[in-house]
Amino acid sequence: MASPLVGVRADPCPHCRSGEVYLRADGAPQCKDCKWTGPPRYDSKYLQSWSTVILPPSQTLPAPETPHLDPTLQRTGGLLMAAAVAHVAAVFAVLYVTLPIPWLETLLQYHYLDWTMVLGLSVVTLGIILQSVFAVVAIAGAVVVLGDYKGGAPVFGTVGIAAILFSLLLFGGPVGVAGGALLAAAAAALRPSLRTRSRSYAPA
Repeated sequence: MASPLVGVRADPCPHCRSGEVYLRADGAPQCKDCKWTGPPRYDSKYLQSWSTVILPPSQTLPAPETPHLDPTLQRTGGLLMAAAVAHVAAVFAVLYVTLPIPWLETLLQYHYLDWTMVLGLSVVTLGIILQSVFAVVAIAGAVVVLGDYKGGAPVFGTVGIAAILFSLLLFGGPVGVAGGALLAAAAAALRPSLRTRSRSYAPA
């Protein structure tokens, strides 16, 4: 069977002098009147025959489904990000913030123990290290939770309690305590019973 014509005119037919000469898909000129065919320009083995495109019965395609994250995981991720900000802010609140009200500045820098060295490190150095560790745990937790991971509650709870105790006793003050409380709240939000209760009250 002759290749379909592609609609590009060629030189007049040398056989019948007709001007109705068109190029085929393989580049060969072919006369529409006398069916004279010239040599092809392309080897037919390199040409590909495309199958007919079958459209669906409906012209309107369904919209792709948008993945929805569990609202509880969204809230937990927000709590963890807020905890990370609080632990970073605790370092600045203790070391760099100066307020005109003495008692308020004392409150920000509150610590129960007057130790200066712990495990061979100064309290300030240890405080910066641990508050940074608490912040990193919170950020890493937010990343995995917002990636639809439902575990990690024991880790967040343990780190949160440790952050509260360390901030009260040695370094961090109320800002560090707030960060630890946010970590503990994130752990509570990830409890299976709370997730089930949240889904049961969610609108259909």
